[in-house]
Amino acid sequence: MGLNFFMVNSELAIVSDNQQEIKKTLEFYGVKVLPLPIKHACQFDGGFHCATNDINREDIHGFSKVL
Repeated sequence: MGLNFFMVNSELAIVSDNQQEIKKTLEFYGVKVLPLPIKHACQFDGGFHCATNDINREDIHGFSKVL
């Protein structure tokens, strides 16, 4: 779960505020880190990457036909 973070762009990552090791590693490689609390992580079984989802995207692959 600690490796689960969200890249805003190539220079900025959102990381759970209790994940100090991944924060240090990303900063070592020049990535700015925004540590934030994610109090509902256990309900998503993950962190910021798992808890974020595009809900307004174009279906260019025809996935709606499969669902």
